[in-house]
Amino acid sequence: MTRAMVVAATLLVALSGSPLVRADMVEDCEQQGDPDRSLAGCTALIDSGQWPEVDLAWAYVNRGNSRRLLLRYGQAFDDFDRAIRIDPGFAPAWNGRGLANIDLERFDRAIEDLDEAIRLDVVFAEAYANRGLAYCGIDQHQRAIEDLDYAIWLDRENDAAYHVRGIAYLGLSRRLRAVEDFDQAIRLNPDAAEYYEARAGVLSELRRGDEAIADYDRLIELSPGNADAYRYRGIGYANAGQHERAIRDFDQAIRFRPHDAWLYVYRAQVYLDLQEQDRALDDFDRALAVGTLPAADADNLRRWGSYIHLERARTLYRQERHADGFPHIDEALAVMPGNPWAFDMRAHLHAAQGRIDDALADFDRAIAAGGDDIVRTYQQALVRHGHFSGPADGVYSASTRAALVACLRAGCRLLE
Repeated sequence: MTRAMVVAATLLVALSGSPLVRADMVEDCEQQGDPDRSLAGCTALIDSGQWPEVDLAWAYVNRGNSRRLLLRYGQAFDDFDRAIRIDPGFAPAWNGRGLANIDLERFDRAIEDLDEAIRLDVVFAEAYANRGLAYCGIDQHQRAIEDLDYAIWLDRENDAAYHVRGIAYLGLSRRLRAVEDFDQAIRLNPDAAEYYEARAGVLSELRRGDEAIADYDRLIELSPGNADAYRYRGIGYANAGQHERAIRDFDQAIRFRPHDAWLYVYRAQVYLDLQEQDRALDDFDRALAVGTLPAADADNLRRWGSYIHLERARTLYRQERHADGFPHIDEALAVMPGNPWAFDMRAHLHAAQGRIDDALADFDRAIAAGGDDIVRTYQQALVRHGHFSGPADGVYSASTRAALVACLRAGCRLLE
């Protein structure tokens, strides 16, 4: 029996008859299944004023653990810190503060706290596992594995240690070894959602898509509101060509996390695969409107959107819907004003409507922006159409321009 359990049991007997401290407070504080209940019970005990402060360290530790589960990391740190000040020899308090420092991404301070927890209790398996996690945070993965090996040697049923060691192996790019540890963690605790999430990610990297999707299925069963589970399963379905399933998953992820711009981007990619360009453009617009993308990513997305507009214009051109193509060229040029292929496409749209001078002006703009490469492309096309016999040397000579004018007047479609 641990010291915390002894203290709790002793105080339960001694104080259960107190008008201010009830037995259910102790039981609520001690239990670990419901963090809200534990938080309330521990707070009631601490605030009762009926216990000697020296006996309250375990209550602060339990309350800190509850606050960690409720993602209140700063408050959890304060509770563990108070426990240490009450009883500096209480190893679980140092272990708890180490975990809170990990939550707050203060890994060096976490290692110091966990060093002390281990000094106080040299067979404290959880502290070794947590120190391994802290070492992962500073990319000392081999050092982490040494701690985790020892934690597992001390407690072979410690599912969390296998999970963290899998993370450490991932840091060393040893994916198959990571999967083995994630497998063992899941065997020991088949209801831990984060274990399936970790394994599914590695299986996806290993291109074992069906197994990854099965893990995401289980993750969604355990955590139905997990937007990332739907997101990554959607990516898996998209990679497998199951577009409708992918869209349903991205729809669900967006329902849970409507301000995540990347979810709209992923769904847009699927719409592009389905040749549903208008829906893809709508999702690009939504992604940009959310405003959560880093500036560089937002710029890349705008460029991507401009290419989609350009492709949309080409599709409309092939469908003989020439007038409908111009707004898409305007959108493309608004983002990428010097895109030679946007000028080229607009030239083709003008030519298809018989506006020769406008077409020639846009071909000139395309050549000015695209240089030798686009001139060479035009010369090769003019040769195929029988309007040019000179070398395709990339020089926009008078003979090349005369051939381009002749082609336009003859109604030829240059790049067809």
